Amino acid sequence: VNYFGDFGRGYEQAGAAKLDLTQSICNGYTFSGGLVGSGQHYTIGIYSYTISGKPMAMPDGTIYNDSTTLNLKSTGNVFGQIRQVNGSTKCQAANALCASGKFVIGRSNTGYTTGTLDLGGFDQDIGAIYNGATATAGDTTIYGTISSAKPATLTSYDATSRTVAMKFTGYAGYAHAGSGTYTFINFANTATNTLSVLAGGVTLKSGAGFPNAKAVHVASGATLTVDKTSESVAFGSAGASRALMTIEAGGTLALTDGAAVTVRRLCVGEKGIEPGVYTAGDPANPWLTGSGSI
Repeated sequence: VNYFGDFGRGYEQAGAAKLDLTQSICNGYTFSGGLVGSGQHYTIGIYSYTISGKPMAMPDGTIYNDSTTLNLKSTGNVFGQIRQVNGSTKCQAANALCASGKFVIGRSNTGYTTGTLDLGGFDQDIGAIYNGATATAGDTTIYGTISSAKPATLTSYDATSRTVAMKFTGYAGYAHAGSGTYTFINFANTATNTLSVLAGGVTLKSGAGFPNAKAVHVASGATLTVDKTSESVAFGSAGASRALMTIEAGGTLALTDGAAVTVRRLCVGEKGIEPGVYTAGDPANPWLTGSGSI
C-alpha cells in the first residue's frame, strides 16, 4: 500500500480481505473514521498507527501488530483479535478494548516476543488474554508485558482455561471474571495494584506471585490456587506495601504441595483474621483447602 493520507472517512473491507501496512512507505496512519467489516485482516508495522474518533466495528476481524505502536484512542472498539508480537498496543481511552475480543501476545518468526499491552491508566475489559506460543514456567522476559503508568485494571471474561506467561508491571491490576482458570507462570510480576478472582479460578505456579500487590480479592464461588513446586508466594512483601487478602464467604484459597503463602492482612467473609499461621485442612478454616499454610 502506498501512502494516501489518513482515513478520516473510515476504511471498510469485505470478507477476508487483507490490508498490509508493514512497508516503509506506509508512514503511519490515523483511522479516525473507523475500521468496519467482517473477517478482515490488517497487518501493521514499522510506523505507529492510531484508531481515533469512530471506534472499530469488526467483531471477527484481526489486527496483527508486528513491531510498531498501535494507539487506541476510541472508546467502544469491537474486534475479534489483536495479535501483538513486538512493539506495543497503547490504550488511550477507557474501554478501548472489548469484552468480546481477544488480546494475544504471540511469537515472532525470529524469536520470542517483547510485545506490550499498555493500559494507559484506563480500566479495560477483554474477552481473553493469552500467549500465541507455548510458554514454560519460570520464563520472565520473553512472553510480553501488561503495564500501566497509572492505576488501571484489566478484566478478562474468558470461559476457557489457559496458561498466561505475560508479566504485569507498573500499576497494572488484573481481575478474572470468566468461568475458566488462568494459570500465571511468570516470576517477574512487579505491578502495584490488585489481583481479583471474581469468577472461575486463577492459579499461580511456583514463585509466580505478586510481591507488590496492594490487595488480593477472592469472590464467592471463585478459587485462587497457589501451586508450589519450589518456592513460596508472598503478596505485598516488597517495600512498604501492606497487601490485604480478602476471601468472601464461599471463596476458596487452595494450596498444593505444601505451598506457603504470606500476606500482611487477611479478611475472611466480614471478619478480620488474627495474625498467625493457618493450615489447610483444618475444619475451622473451610476457606483454606489442599496442603499448605498461610
